[in-house]
Amino acid sequence: MAVDVSPGAPARTSRPWPELPASLSALLSDAIPSIATEVVDVMSSAIPEYRVADARFVQDVRRGVQGALEDFAAVIGHPRPAPGANRHLYAALGQREWRSGRTLDALHAAYRLGARVVWRRMASLATAAGADARTVSALADSVFAYLDEAAAVSADGFAEASAVAAGQTARHRQRLLATLLDEAPHDTRALEPLARSAAWALPRDVAVLAIGEPDEGVAARRMPPDVLLGVADGIGCVVVPDPEGPGRPGQIEYAMAGTSGAVLGPTVPLELASRSWARASAVWRLAAAGRLDGHGLQRADDHLAALLLAGEPQLVDDLARLRLGPLDTQPPRSRERLEATLLAYLRHRGNGPRMAADLHVHPQTVRYRMGRLRELLGEALDDPDTRFELEVVLRERVSRTGPSRPR
Repeated sequence: MAVDVSPGAPARTSRPWPELPASLSALLSDAIPSIATEVVDVMSSAIPEYRVADARFVQDVRRGVQGALEDFAAVIGHPRPAPGANRHLYAALGQREWRSGRTLDALHAAYRLGARVVWRRMASLATAAGADARTVSALADSVFAYLDEAAAVSADGFAEASAVAAGQTARHRQRLLATLLDEAPHDTRALEPLARSAAWALPRDVAVLAIGEPDEGVAARRMPPDVLLGVADGIGCVVVPDPEGPGRPGQIEYAMAGTSGAVLGPTVPLELASRSWARASAVWRLAAAGRLDGHGLQRADDHLAALLLAGEPQLVDDLARLRLGPLDTQPPRSRERLEATLLAYLRHRGNGPRMAADLHVHPQTVRYRMGRLRELLGEALDDPDTRFELEVVLRERVSRTGPSRPR
């Protein structure tokens, strides 16, 4: 069959096939079955991953190759977009690659190898039909450009399958997280199906980390890959397996270094994860409210007293009125100084030089203020139980308002 070639070299474009003579379409169509068979045979022998591929995959490859050749034959000499009707086949090949656990490397190699086979066969057919060198050159451009577009569609299919699976895994993980943090008791064995769906190995012990929204991205980047991340009660949450294991404390410290605030709950058996979360989230809220000193990683167990007092704020206020009532007769500024001196006295067990250093005043000033406190509080300063209650009240006030340095 003679090929009618129009004068002049075909234009060099990203889609050069519309410039090819339409008569090439019929020429290619007749040879599609044999070309497809050769392409699949070459792929199966040259690409290791495809040597052991199942029959259905080989069938999909054959359909994809044949569909690509039919599409290509249909667009020769026409400006129809590509890929055409068989786009879903190219996407399906990419999706199957992802489900098979392979990367796109094998599929890209198959496209490159297939393009060479197709080009060699088509060039031979076109030359035998009388095509000149310019047409054969344009045919080469067209074959490789077309298959590049088909490969791009396969890559999209691969990415889509990956994204869908990632979304499903994320949903399963959030569901597993919610179940773990639910206060209702649950059997670890009942968690196994959820854990499999979430691709998360159930550990024996965990600690739960509470973090703020700005630090969620930091945790995702820095924390080990076996943690379970999510959101609970409006707070970022990280379930850390085996938190006391070799190297794990250092990993957690590194991950949370420089963050605005993170609180690690106590280590507990997996079935008690909700207890670790309750402790961590409660202390995190205290820190977020400015009632704890420090930044970066903190451990909930270091703030149990603060947590205990925060749970009954009215009780602390009542105790303050009872024990510090005698100071109400003093002017506000004087009262602040006396309270600061009293807290220093309780902290340092009456050591005058340490109190003076803590308050940044002269020891004589400390002695004067303690004299005033003796006048106002009397024997209460000598009673151990009352001293304990006074220190509780004063420490709680500092946690609420921050330390003051009245001179």
